[in-house]
Amino acid sequence: MAKQCLIEKQKRLQARYDRYLAEVAEAEKLPKAERDEAMKVIEARRIKNRLFKTRVYNRCVVTGRAKGNIRYFGVCRQVFREMAHRGLLPGITKSSW
Repeated sequence: MAKQCLIEKQKRLQARYDRYLAEVAEAEKLPKAERDEAMKVIEARRIKNRLFKTRVYNRCVVTGRAKGNIRYFGVCRQVFREMAHRGLLPGITKSSW
């Protein structure tokens, strides 16, 4: 299971990124001269390389595992397999040949 501190860290970073997007959206509503000045202030406050959405990664909602995640279901491969065996995922059956 993933460390709780890593899960909390990702939540904090996502909240910070959401606040950044809200500030940018507010700045876009301003007139051109004020917009440029507001964007310079926002960019000056931004922490380098920490507010990009590409740095956010998916985690399993059950175990918190970061690797082997199946995006459509939001779970890791181990949990996916267990849920498929139990019949908890509609339309998913275990293949055998």
